Amino acid sequence: MCKENKNTKNTKNTKEEDENMNAYAIKPNSPFVASKPLKRTSASKENIERIKLMESHDFSFDILEDNKVEIKVTKKK
Repeated sequence: MCKENKNTKNTKNTKEEDENMNAYAIKPNSPFVASKPLKRTSASKENIERIKLMESHDFSFDILEDNKVEIKVTKKK
């Protein structure tokens, strides 16, 4: 990830900024906007199960020092 630096056009983060950076995704509440009407297709059983899993669990991603990703999945209460 890059962050705008006000003093220069350099967008490189410091090591401390990279170590403290966190990211998350939020499911939008607003409708999708398109230039043309979209055709509706039924969701497959696999997609329905994936959505149920995503909505019933919290996901946390952490990048380790060796550039491997650690993923933690916890069930929502």
